[in-house]
Amino acid sequence: MRSTTRQSAEQAKREDLTSKVFEFRKLGFDFRTIANNLGISPSTAHKYFNTEIKRIQKENGDTAKQYQALQLRRLETILRPAMTEAVKGNLKAVEASRRVLDSISRLTGADAPTKIAPTTPDGEESVGGIVVVPATAGSVDEWLKEFGPKG
Repeated sequence: MRSTTRQSAEQAKREDLTSKVFEFRKLGFDFRTIANNLGISPSTAHKYFNTEIKRIQKENGDTAKQYQALQLRRLETILRPAMTEAVKGNLKAVEASRRVLDSISRLTGADAPTKIAPTTPDGEESVGGIVVVPATAGSVDEWLKEFGPKG
């Protein structure tokens, strides 16, 4: 029991220091100054700051995902009656459905650009752009005639 109380006190102190480090950093103080003011090492100040940044990112990420899910449900609710009319040939409903589908694509990232680059399927850079012509070929033109694209 005593160990748990001590751990809770240490955790509370750590959370308090993390909050203070973050506030000092927001005010523009460097880690050395923050550390000196709080009686901790600069590396500890940096660690506490990063801990708080990660916590905020997770919290905001969860909120953003919840909002995205809510928006998606709203768009799907709008889409259902529009699609019902669209399949009957109602041109206004077809256009409304297309706009809602475009919004869904943007929201879910389905319309995100696709990377087109000279890479392997694993994403590693592939060798390309440089052709080494063996010295025995004489010249690039001779090599291209023998080994280059036909046609």
